[in-house]
Amino acid sequence: MTSISEELAEQIRAIREDVVMKTLAVTLVAGAVLLLGNMVRNVYLGNSLSIVHPVLYLTLYAVFLLRRRIGAERIAWLIVILLYLAATVGLFVYGLAGNSAAVYMAFCFVSTTFFGVRGGGAAAALSVGSYALVGILHIAGLINLSLDLPTFLQNPYSWIAAVLTIGSMSWLVLSQVGSLNNRHLKLLAEQHHLARHDPLTGLMNRVALESILEHAIAEAAREDLSVAVFLLDLDRFKNINDSLGHSAGDDLLIQVAGRLRGCVRESDIVARLSGDEFVVVLPHLASPDVTAVAGKLAAALSAPYMIADRELRMTPSIGIGICPRDAGDVETLIKYADTAMYAAKANGGARFCYFSPEMNQEATDRLLIELRLREGMEQGLLTMHYQPKIDMTGRLTGLEALIRWEGEGGISMPPAQFIAIAEESGLIDEIGDWVIATVCRQLRTWLDDGIRPPRVAINLSTRQLRQHNLAMGVARRLIEAAVAPDLLEFEITETAAMENADTAERRLGELSAMGVTLSIDDFGTGYSSLLHLRSLPLDALKIDHTFVRDIASDANDLAIARGTIALAHSLGLRVVAEGVETLEQWQLLRQYGCDEVQGFLIARPAPAEALADILVAGKVAVPA
Repeated sequence: MTSISEELAEQIRAIREDVVMKTLAVTLVAGAVLLLGNMVRNVYLGNSLSIVHPVLYLTLYAVFLLRRRIGAERIAWLIVILLYLAATVGLFVYGLAGNSAAVYMAFCFVSTTFFGVRGGGAAAALSVGSYALVGILHIAGLINLSLDLPTFLQNPYSWIAAVLTIGSMSWLVLSQVGSLNNRHLKLLAEQHHLARHDPLTGLMNRVALESILEHAIAEAAREDLSVAVFLLDLDRFKNINDSLGHSAGDDLLIQVAGRLRGCVRESDIVARLSGDEFVVVLPHLASPDVTAVAGKLAAALSAPYMIADRELRMTPSIGIGICPRDAGDVETLIKYADTAMYAAKANGGARFCYFSPEMNQEATDRLLIELRLREGMEQGLLTMHYQPKIDMTGRLTGLEALIRWEGEGGISMPPAQFIAIAEESGLIDEIGDWVIATVCRQLRTWLDDGIRPPRVAINLSTRQLRQHNLAMGVARRLIEAAVAPDLLEFEITETAAMENADTAERRLGELSAMGVTLSIDDFGTGYSSLLHLRSLPLDALKIDHTFVRDIASDANDLAIARGTIALAHSLGLRVVAEGVETLEQWQLLRQYGCDEVQGFLIARPAPAEALADILVAGKVAVPA
């Protein structure tokens, strides 16, 4: 059984304290009523010792009123001691017909509540022992108790007080014990539910999922059936949180949970792992083919959502693992479904994908690259190369900073491969900051050597563009290196700028206000609109190399390049063509008014120390 949390234990302690205080209040009032009747009787009989009992009662009442100041532990001891003394003294003063029985009942109940079962048992033993001791002493003639029953019964205050006290105390103990038990059980039930369910969506959480899935796998093995595990992730869900806020994101997750419940059978399992990751488990399957269900889930989650009075569309990437075909244990099955989900996402998302052994090898390779990349950063194996950019006269107009990673055995890994893995793992944030710091330090080195370098362009990742403190981080690196902002240029892919337009506009506006130059990279590969481009504080536009590569042989690519140049100039932007490798490409770009070019025809990327001559000359020989 799951142990109760500190929060639940505190709630239970609060309930117990509340019950104890109510018990004491009723005890004191009821005991006072009976005490008043007994005092009238003893005054009538002339018993002067009756003053002792009221003094104890007044002390007990004073402790009750001062309970907040005295403190919980001290009040526990004081109350049980005073209750016992009050009952015992009452027994000696008034005899067996006094209010001792009522006070002993409260003594036992309060002791149990404060000190547990052992405390209650000790209190009961003391109560019975006190009765036995007084009885023995009375029978032996050592004490004289007031047992004038006819006189007691003739006094109306006595028997009315006794009936009221005994009745109220009996009701109090029974009702409060029942109340405490019910509230305790309710809290335990809530704790058990929270321990196994997601508080936002009400779906099962990972703990409950693994427990139930383990049982489903065992049943499937006994009955020679299959179990399917779907792991679903919402494509670009972070954009919702960034643009509309976390409350809108929570609303979307709740709607997704409702749609998933509506797509499956009563016996199927729906759980939320974390964030925007959900799991659907189909047990007792005669066939491992769950394509129809996967299509149904994808269609349901792709339908429009109404969030914050807006109609939004969201698509899922779904990975499917099958037991026993793919794996026979919970952890591996979920891991394989997760691997398949990432394969679906890598292929553009909005689709489902079955797990295959090849995917597992790819996932293992990605993990190995991620680990080596982290080690490479720590060991200083990442380096920067710089590729010159020139205008059509050959004047050096800039450099593009390109990261390089020399792996084991001196073998370099292509940036496209390890940058994508760094993006997935979140390591790109650390790498991006390292690149900015390295470029700023290199600019400082050139300046200290008496070389006036051109602007150096750095590629910003999609994740970096989401960082709320991006501009502050850039400013800090510039200040550390004592470099002017106009020596930096940031290149943002068209896709990154469109993925979250509002956030991109804010971040780029902050950078532009610092004096940093901005450009759109890989233009033509995304879906940006003219209106959107006009809203961004851009200085330049780069034509993607895929459109430059065939402009000499493909009329469509040439038309795209010409149109892009005309569009950029109409917006007041410089145009840079990347990937220029042939003389024909150079001539066509110059003919149609391209402002700057970079590529192997001009110069290959090289370490900073290899560019000294070009930087000093400030130009590159243009192709003939």
